[in-house]
Amino acid sequence: MLRLMFFGSVLLLLPFSVEAGRLECPDLKNRASSAYYKCTTLANQGRASRVEERLERCETRLERAMDRADLRPGCDQSGDAEDFSDVVEEFSESIVDAASGRTGIPEIVTTECDLSRVRLLDFEAWRREEGYWVGEYSFYGADGDPNQNDSWPYRYDHYMGFIRISIDGPNLAQRNVFTYPPQDLALCTDSEESVKGNGECGINGNENIWVANQSASNCEGSLDGPFSSAFGNTDTYTTVLGDDTVLYKVVYSKNNEPPYDELFGGKIMQNQLTTLTPDGVRVRNAQGFNISTGLPSYSSFYRETKVTEDQFWDALKAAREEYNILEEDECAWDGVTKLPSGTDCDTHFAE
Repeated sequence: MLRLMFFGSVLLLLPFSVEAGRLECPDLKNRASSAYYKCTTLANQGRASRVEERLERCETRLERAMDRADLRPGCDQSGDAEDFSDVVEEFSESIVDAASGRTGIPEIVTTECDLSRVRLLDFEAWRREEGYWVGEYSFYGADGDPNQNDSWPYRYDHYMGFIRISIDGPNLAQRNVFTYPPQDLALCTDSEESVKGNGECGINGNENIWVANQSASNCEGSLDGPFSSAFGNTDTYTTVLGDDTVLYKVVYSKNNEPPYDELFGGKIMQNQLTTLTPDGVRVRNAQGFNISTGLPSYSSFYRETKVTEDQFWDALKAAREEYNILEEDECAWDGVTKLPSGTDCDTHFAE
């Protein structure tokens, strides 16, 4: 398969591998060069005095992408792995000339994105995300105090979470277990709603599970996918903003039953910012909104550490012991509905 690209007024045919699996060197370099042309086009916008500065950033990004591509198969002496230095020089001159009004920017031809061929692990952010995470969480209500939830009567000021993120080609699967300390004794009542299951209020903690799946929505690392919330169906969107930053957005779906589709469809429910360090630390902050009023309804502060699979299970076991969670409650409750999950931990994490 050949990819069409214009370098100035010259049309080039660049090889594009259709072999299954992760992209090889020539494919990545073709993608990098296309991204470079888009970057240089944008570099010409705004103040002319800063064109060269913006152009230099484009070249730095191209150089990094080429270096990463060199680590992939297919970088031999056949010509597939050319270094594009001539392209950089030609485009640099074109952009600077355009800023001075002397010439136009070379025409750019983009190729259609084949979502089935996207490999999320080609993106540094997703390489950092994949794996096992252990987190300490705090969740706050609209008043700024730790959340209180009648359908889940446990503490939200400090609790623990355990997340596995697996990536296969264009698909991402996330499986969570959140463990909660026992409720404060001062808040315990004699009502059946004071606990979930057979534990004792103020004595036993509990846990629930969450499931989230997304798939590539473009060739730039973005994802989307449906999610069933307690308020109805939602649409989720994830955008990669760099190697260390990811934005996750939830909106109320227009596919809900009338009249809710018309009343609330498209309204924002949550924005969540994730920062990923190269040292295996992940910090997430979510802002939640009431779709009826548009007012803030909650906020979160999640601090997570990437661990091995063995460390993951050891930490989960330790949290269950610390919070005095009954064995019968392990993975037994659904995080969305707070009803019985109908599954067990082995099945939950094997999906």
